[in-house]
Amino acid sequence: MAKVRNNWQNKLKDFAIMNMILFGSQKVMGMDESKNTRASKLIVNETSNKEKTFETFNEENFNLIGGNGCCNWECGVKNIFGKTPYKNGWFWTIIGGGAVALTGIGVGIYYLVKHFSGEGIIDKLPFCRDTFNSCPYTNLTSSLNTTLNNLNLTNGTDFCFGDMYPIENKYGFILNNNKNCTLYTSEINTEENGEEASIFTGKKITNIEAIKIPKNAENIALMFAGVEGLRNINVTNLNTNNVKNTTAMFAENPLLDNIIGIEKLNFAKVKDVRGMFYNTGIKKLNLKGFENSTIENADFMFTQTSNLNDIENLDLLNTSLLNSSSNMFSFSGINDTAIKKIENWNTTNLKDVSYMFSFIVNANKINLTKWNTDSIIYADGMFEESSINEVTLKGFKNLESANSMFESFFLNKINGVEDLELPKLKYAYKMFANYITNNGNLNLTKLNAKNLLIADGMFENAKLNKLILSEFLKLESANSMFKDAIINNLSSLSNLKFPLLRYGSYMFSGLKTNNLNITFLDDTLLTSADRMFENSEIDTLIFGNLDNIINAKSMFNNSYIGSLIYNEDEKIFKSLINANYMFCGASGQDDFDISDFSGENINSAEGMFKDVVLTRLTLPNFPSLEDANSMFYGAKITESLEFPSSYFENLRNASSMFFGFSGLTNIDLTKLQSDNILDTRHMFSNITLTSLNLPRFKNVLNA
Repeated sequence: MAKVRNNWQNKLKDFAIMNMILFGSQKVMGMDESKNTRASKLIVNETSNKEKTFETFNEENFNLIGGNGCCNWECGVKNIFGKTPYKNGWFWTIIGGGAVALTGIGVGIYYLVKHFSGEGIIDKLPFCRDTFNSCPYTNLTSSLNTTLNNLNLTNGTDFCFGDMYPIENKYGFILNNNKNCTLYTSEINTEENGEEASIFTGKKITNIEAIKIPKNAENIALMFAGVEGLRNINVTNLNTNNVKNTTAMFAENPLLDNIIGIEKLNFAKVKDVRGMFYNTGIKKLNLKGFENSTIENADFMFTQTSNLNDIENLDLLNTSLLNSSSNMFSFSGINDTAIKKIENWNTTNLKDVSYMFSFIVNANKINLTKWNTDSIIYADGMFEESSINEVTLKGFKNLESANSMFESFFLNKINGVEDLELPKLKYAYKMFANYITNNGNLNLTKLNAKNLLIADGMFENAKLNKLILSEFLKLESANSMFKDAIINNLSSLSNLKFPLLRYGSYMFSGLKTNNLNITFLDDTLLTSADRMFENSEIDTLIFGNLDNIINAKSMFNNSYIGSLIYNEDEKIFKSLINANYMFCGASGQDDFDISDFSGENINSAEGMFKDVVLTRLTLPNFPSLEDANSMFYGAKITESLEFPSSYFENLRNASSMFFGFSGLTNIDLTKLQSDNILDTRHMFSNITLTSLNLPRFKNVLNA
């Protein structure tokens, strides 16, 4: 390949080959994909195998759509120069020809054509393109220029051309040697590229050579992004002296493992390197060119570079102006050698380190005590599911958001976490979710999170021996805060205050602990305890009057509470309206007396005691109760079910109320206020009783 390329360059240099772009592919592209919106369309004769003639053309921007007889691809004229040659009055194009039969193989002909403003075709040189990867043309000559005599296109499999692709307003060829498709190109205009599209996106290219850009180019974002099959890029000739934006420059090239010459480039003026190497297969990288950089945003710079273990000169990266490094190394392969180079960075202006080291798999330790963390505001997911097993931190005094900061930090050690003071912390969603320490204890009394608003899932699925917390005076939401956690000692909760707490659904759902005192909930704004203790295992639960709770749906669903302690001198749950499935499947209590429940406002008790197993159950009156559908469905009560002297005066729906009930041989419901009951369908289905005493159902509509 190199020999063919050099021969080509040497022979054609005398007719402005310095401005020519060689480019092509196996896929056929039509001229309608040209980005030259000002181009004048030229119509060719629809006669195959004859010279194309022009009806009109415009010297400024020249395009030609081919006619019929163009084999299986669309033929056309493509301008292979930029605007500079037009000033001299001549320019070159490629014209696609029709199908001919040579040696029994169908071949499409392309002509390299020289034009002069106002005079049409001056001369032409045919090239061949064959879908069977062979070129029957050999020893072709041209009179384009006296220096082109004896131009040899022998060894056709090395010098066949694919179809043309537009690169802004310049073009090139791919040389295909049946193994690799190599793009040879000269200067590429990047002014209109921006972040809208890559120059080569979607093209099937294995290697890219001899790339040049204008000296004043500032934006080369997405320049090589998403090139199908790309493995090698030679950027030695890139002049990046004025480049400011390299966003996603090499991104989305999972096979790309070699970037030749990047260490020789000057990135002194680059400010934005977001996603520069995102999802590439690079194995080694030298950042020497960034030593004097002014990088401000490095988000996703090395994300999904799993083959990249070490980064040469990473410690020389000028980070003094860096303000965001979100996801910078997430899902990367960086190891301890690379991590050590990060530990001395200048982070004076760094504000966002979200997910910076998340999901990395090869590093073990990181010490950030030399970082200036005073400016850091966002650290969401900073170490989420990281392989790092020891982190040493300090500072973060202005941190506001730590969502998932240490999520899934299995059996790892966080040095300094107990000394962190985070007075400005507002968001701690899943901050320590799935957190497991090697010593089992976590003391956060110094956290001083007096401005914390959101603690949803903060300790979800954590495994700890002892957790000590400080007061969260502004906390509003604690949904799933301790969901599925195993914490032997949570005694510190009994002394805390959460006066502004409004949301606590699933707060202790699935929690396994010895003793839990939630009397602090009485002094909150909490109105919903939806599934608060669902699936939990608690030896002793202590709570107050819970007068503010309106919704207790599935509050103790499938839970085990060994001992339930509350103030029996006061009525509790005075505001409760929804008690649906409140104790469904609950266990741990043999003799369950809830006659101290207020029950005055409970409107719905659907499935309230569904599937419970008890010795005795003592109930209060529910004067406002209208819906008792499946209230005792599948329950087993072996000794007594006791109701007050008069009860359920507003009950309307009693369908399936005792469906599948077992344990007792007799149920006496004669004092049930039945005047308003409308639905008794399946009320006693599938039960075995010796006797059943019922009131009269005067107004039943559905029995």
